Amino acid sequence: MKTFKYRFEQWPQPLPGGYGVHENEIGTIRTDPENYYVASVYLDLSIRFDPIEAATRDVDRDGVTKWWNALKPTLNVAKVTVMNLKTGAERIYVGLTPAQAVVAAYYQAEIGNFNTWNYDWSKAKVSDSGKTVACGDWTAVLDRTAHLDKVAKDAITAVEKSRKEFPGIPSEQPRKGPEMTKGRR
Repeated sequence: MKTFKYRFEQWPQPLPGGYGVHENEIGTIRTDPENYYVASVYLDLSIRFDPIEAATRDVDRDGVTKWWNALKPTLNVAKVTVMNLKTGAERIYVGLTPAQAVVAAYYQAEIGNFNTWNYDWSKAKVSDSGKTVACGDWTAVLDRTAHLDKVAKDAITAVEKSRKEFPGIPSEQPRKGPEMTKGRR
């Protein structure tokens, strides 16, 4: 039995099935650098071995499964659901930002273009509220977590900066301001 190095090849959208592809397949495990097929990877991150590649029919499946289980926590397989506001149709994209997902849905569903290297990613437009992003009739909710992380990081940076600028004022003490409640109960 030959030993191989492996890599995960992820696709931006789960495939619908047919033509030798299983439903909700999001990628494959392949050998590196030979590029032999080893196993299919699904939306739930399970894997399935299919003996379609002669060179890897006798692959160490336990070894591949162990490698895959170690790799899973490091993957960006966030699922983004996009919706067509005109038809109600939904698509799921994996490993794309919401902005990328709406552009991909637009090109694939509206134009029939699956050549992602030709997409104009700037077509994604964020709504005035900042809560959604759209391209054509396709829309997705923005991930507010990244925004909140930036807000929290900026607040921490501002506190650290003020500690450096005013080292004599411990930041734990409340600052005293004008008396606002005099005469009120």
